[in-house]
Amino acid sequence: MSEFNRFSELFPQDFFSRKGVERLCREAEIAPSKALGQNFLYQRSTLDSMVRDLEVPDKSKVIEIGCGFGHLTVSILDYGYSVVAFETDGRLLRWLSGCVGDRLEIHCCDILTYDLSPCFEGSWEVSIVGNLPYSSASSMLFYLLKWYERVQQWGFLLQREVGERIKAKPGHREYGRLSVILQYLFEIQVLRRIGPGCFFPRPKVESVWMRLLPRHRADVDMNLVWNWMEPLVRTAFMHRRKKLRSNLSEAPIGACRLTKEQSEDFLKMLDLDVNCRAQDVSPDQYASFAGLISSICLKTP
Repeated sequence: MSEFNRFSELFPQDFFSRKGVERLCREAEIAPSKALGQNFLYQRSTLDSMVRDLEVPDKSKVIEIGCGFGHLTVSILDYGYSVVAFETDGRLLRWLSGCVGDRLEIHCCDILTYDLSPCFEGSWEVSIVGNLPYSSASSMLFYLLKWYERVQQWGFLLQREVGERIKAKPGHREYGRLSVILQYLFEIQVLRRIGPGCFFPRPKVESVWMRLLPRHRADVDMNLVWNWMEPLVRTAFMHRRKKLRSNLSEAPIGACRLTKEQSEDFLKMLDLDVNCRAQDVSPDQYASFAGLISSICLKTP
């Protein structure tokens, strides 16, 4: 870690400790916000392990969502990567701002309002990482999918409940829109579980560090995903207890509206039970269903 000493010298000696984070909060005059997901992971050994887990290629660029005081940021910089960091609360950036230079760029803004396209210019291999707040994790993940085809890998620290939703299989009560879309697009791995004692303030739940590797399969058509599959899945899960054919006939799917009879026909074509519910259909089956809908609707004058 040739860069470690150079970057650590810019930070207080207690930076990677609970007392250090408590002091930083006092100096920034903030009470960590549960709504903003401000539970700061400060344990240096865990942070370094997280960076190693991702096996990011040398000379890569890392986009970090929600950098906080910069604990994960410093670990990433330490391994020689360039970082584009985003944080909504400018009060947290006092110490990290001292590292801005050739390998660190900071944006104090909401990632949901920022166009990431310039981050992909040049020959960089790009990874996206972040500690995503529970309240907005889903919206952030769907927003970042705009750059799906340009990202090498994704690494997210999430509350265990969100991780369980992402990994849930068809038929499970947690299986839903997030599960379907992400499992269709990514190979998903839980790299490690991180207990509450590594954070300040101490959360009430366990967290998981997850890696999402884009499949980049030949049959992954992002236009189909955005224009047909995502609206289909959103409509399908509107009322989980209802039969899928009923949900699909009650609301438009993109630019198309299906009759109950059309829904039944499509289900039969996919060898699905006409009485199935949204949670009974796999990601690949939803993709095939979306293809059938688009082929019919695009032919309609």
